Amino acid sequence: RINNEIEYYKSKDLVEFFDTKTMYDLYACAHPSKKFDILIVDESQDIVKVTNFKKGGKQTNLNILHKSLKNGLFDGVWNFYLDPMQYSSRGGGIGGGLEAYSSVKQILDGISPTYTRLTSNCRNTKEISKAMFKLCEVEKGAKELNFSYNINDKVETGIPVSFHYYNNVNEIPKLVNEVCKPLHDEGVQGKDIQILSMEYRLRKYIHRANTYFDVYTSNGLSYRNERRHFSSRETEKNSNPNMIPIHFFNISIGYNSSTDYYEPVGKDTGSFIWGENSFGIHYNLLEKSKSYIFNNFLGKKDTSHLIEKLKNINKIKNKGNLLPPNGGEFSFEEFQKNKLFNYFTLDRPEIVSFHEKFYKKDKNGNRIVDKDEIYKMYELENWYKDFEKEQSQIFIPSNAYYDKDFNKVFALMSSSRSVYNGTKLRPMWEYDHDEWINIIKKRKDAKKYNEGYHPKYPKEVIINDFIEFCEKYKDFEKKSAKHCTVRQFRGMDQKYVILSGFREITAQSLQNLYIGMSRAKAKLIVLAHKSLEEKIRVKLHEK
Repeated sequence: RINNEIEYYKSKDLVEFFDTKTMYDLYACAHPSKKFDILIVDESQDIVKVTNFKKGGKQTNLNILHKSLKNGLFDGVWNFYLDPMQYSSRGGGIGGGLEAYSSVKQILDGISPTYTRLTSNCRNTKEISKAMFKLCEVEKGAKELNFSYNINDKVETGIPVSFHYYNNVNEIPKLVNEVCKPLHDEGVQGKDIQILSMEYRLRKYIHRANTYFDVYTSNGLSYRNERRHFSSRETEKNSNPNMIPIHFFNISIGYNSSTDYYEPVGKDTGSFIWGENSFGIHYNLLEKSKSYIFNNFLGKKDTSHLIEKLKNINKIKNKGNLLPPNGGEFSFEEFQKNKLFNYFTLDRPEIVSFHEKFYKKDKNGNRIVDKDEIYKMYELENWYKDFEKEQSQIFIPSNAYYDKDFNKVFALMSSSRSVYNGTKLRPMWEYDHDEWINIIKKRKDAKKYNEGYHPKYPKEVIINDFIEFCEKYKDFEKKSAKHCTVRQFRGMDQKYVILSGFREITAQSLQNLYIGMSRAKAKLIVLAHKSLEEKIRVKLHEK
């Protein structure tokens, strides 16, 4: 039961779909010439539903599915897979969900489909199923559907569901640490643990439970596709999904770091002059924060390809036609059509995770830090080139714009969708804020921005710091556990589940409890409010 993982994320078809399909492809499927031969909808309780919640509402969203299928729903080939008890109904819980399901079923009955019931619980162990059936009144819901769910007696582990109780939410971090300790001691990897909350507001308490595993809130996706991080355990930030870090150099106009160096600087607000300004540049002093781990990066092959493009630009015939004239004025739209812009555009790039970027395998298959890739990121000559004869410069921005819809990286466009204007670079460094405040108290004529690189942080020191950072988080997936709400995790499962925040018995909370408990494949731990202890005990001992 513990080792029955399906390595679905290695499927070539899945990788191809997410790496090559765009929003345009999804929109196009509704066109008459692009209809599907067969329509299969898994977890269709999240897709096929009543869209008006008024009493007796009959309006559904079946029409778009009907339009996307050859011969429509009436004469086409389709399969819907669903759990009626997970239907959402704006607070109606399982009962409201069954009512919503019945409304959809009544409409589908007019098409005369064939119904097949998969009523044996094959995901959860016998112990988990029994507790879930009793607490969530599954049999009551099944009777309303005129069938019964079956507990699979063959999936038995002898591991009962464990219940732990708290008096107030401030006790949750201590409780989560207590239940994580035996998992940690048994050698369970963090990537096999899912912490679920009945309410999103519990997130800040869950994040404090970091004694045995680093806990971060995710949207339920695999690690590679994460878009959130935990630079602050109290306040999460969303990393920009269109931002692809290319290297580790920051840049600023006129030694003023508050000025966006990609802003248009021409006579008109919508244009810029190529090669007009002089920039200061310094390598990024990476914050020692796990938030960095959740950035996506340009793959190693594409990184090398980009470097080669810049190095070989002198070998291109008619290079003068490629480089914009110094002092030439461009609008943003004009520059996007420029040969240079297109030369540095990568089509169908490989976008990878932090660990895919900065690590490699040794001869024994163990993960080790890829120092060569780190050195590439800190070598300015890889990203900047000065053409003296043409009086032009090229600098690839540190964070390039990744257009997910067209699956392209525009290497001369920043993540804010503005472009570099070909100006001269020179090394500079600046004092940090606290140090600067102390200096100007003593020297009014002091300069915050200085020529050259920071004397305290030569490049080798910065590189070694980053290598140490990578060494520290080499086994990040093993040492970190995910957290999200119950409803964010619908349709997925995990070996070990810690379900927190069961504090009241209402129609909605019982449906959330049902969804949360049914996610666990091997071991389930429930954290509930102390006021429910006796009620839970009575329910579990019912025959």
